[in-house]
Amino acid sequence: MGFPSPAADYIDKPISLDELCIKTPHATYFMKCPDYCPSTGKV
Repeated sequence: MGFPSPAADYIDKPISLDELCIKTPHATYFMKCPDYCPSTGKV
């Protein structure tokens, strides 16, 4: 059987991009881009 994990009862809230990155929610958009071209500098 073994011992239970010491971290089994440790609960932490998940990382949120909203909390970390957004300062103005009403003016913020998230986009997923397919690729980045370093030669043109465009996304």
